[in-house]
Amino acid sequence: MARKKIVFVIVEGPSDDEALGVLLEQMYDKNSVHIQITHGDVTTKKGVGSSTILAKLGGIVKTYMSSNHLAKTHFQEIVHIVDTDGAYIPDDAVVQDETAKRPIYSLEEIRTADVTGIINRNMTKRGCVDRISSTPMLCAIPYQAYFMSCNLDHVLYDKLNSTDDEKERDSLSFVKKVWFQYS
Repeated sequence: MARKKIVFVIVEGPSDDEALGVLLEQMYDKNSVHIQITHGDVTTKKGVGSSTILAKLGGIVKTYMSSNHLAKTHFQEIVHIVDTDGAYIPDDAVVQDETAKRPIYSLEEIRTADVTGIINRNMTKRGCVDRISSTPMLCAIPYQAYFMSCNLDHVLYDKLNSTDDEKERDSLSFVKKVWFQYS
């Protein structure tokens, strides 16, 4: 019997892993594919920009390969699911709000206590997203990036500004709903 191929999935956080993992398991034949999910918002890490994003992503894949004694031939593809976090809004839609402990997203603007920080984050994230959106291979493995409107909560639950606890509850509820629908 042939060895299962790995679909290496990069998501931004644990709730993305929980909610999307179940869907990905349904999309692929479990007899021929193993889904491996890792998380981290690579596009906003310090020191990462449009010129370094591919090396950073490659490093994540190579670390996994090395620690599991794998070669690129063991992989079917790399899937990267990225939140856009409002990175493509105009700079003047980033609004000063001294009461905002973290960015507050709406359909029209981002309210923040650190306007310059969000504008810089958006510029960096745009550069990274633009770079990865035109990348067909990573580490000589087929690579495809998919983008969430703002974030997973916005796409799946039509919610913005969820707390970590709400993200966890919503992802578990979503998994139960999907699981029972497909099982």
